[in-house]
Amino acid sequence: MVTKDDIRRFVELKARYYKGESWDGVSKAAYDLILLSEDKDFDFVGVFCEHMIKILREAEKELEKKAVDIKRLSFKSFRHMVGEELVYWSYCVTRHKNFPSSSVVDVLVYGETMGFIKRHDSPDWEVFEGSDEPGELDMYLYRKLIIGEDGEPENITLFSVQSADFVRSWKVSGIPMNVYFTDQRWIAERYWHPNTEDVLVKVTLPKDAVVNTAEHEYMTIREVKPEEFEIRYL
Repeated sequence: MVTKDDIRRFVELKARYYKGESWDGVSKAAYDLILLSEDKDFDFVGVFCEHMIKILREAEKELEKKAVDIKRLSFKSFRHMVGEELVYWSYCVTRHKNFPSSSVVDVLVYGETMGFIKRHDSPDWEVFEGSDEPGELDMYLYRKLIIGEDGEPENITLFSVQSADFVRSWKVSGIPMNVYFTDQRWIAERYWHPNTEDVLVKVTLPKDAVVNTAEHEYMTIREVKPEEFEIRYL
């Protein structure tokens, strides 16, 4: 569980390494907030920590609705969310001279390499940042937030361009790990090589067999047995 001390350490560390680069928005926000605290002899960082803790407690409630074990998460899982709110909050305090009473916040949580988001105007979780090499925590969050673990896994329909021989082998050996798909036919068609024996296929397979690697892109993370998928040549 994230504490106020965790948030304060994050702010102080970001401010310490701020070098004046305009693109480093989070570090600049932290630097400005600490500078203002020193100038006004008032703990603005402490007020931000109180503000952020309330937001994170609400985020934890959303995660618990999906049966996520909060103890498996650390501050690292929430640092992007803290950073985004810090930029907004610091801007309001240093530029407009007021404390923002509340924020409409998207819940953003990371595993090792993947990011997941629940937008404030949506009941569903989405993959915010995919990964070619998801770790154990990534897959734990993916199963909890994206797939869900109640009942049979849902199916997903995807497209891919592969060699004809490779696709024929799927009917005997199944689809192996690390095969790339997309949820957009036009993207798959971009990989067509007219001088080879490539084929464009539409495959329906269990959602728990693939993981997002980027927007509209998926990769199999386990072997998909022949009886688990349906295939159609396009």
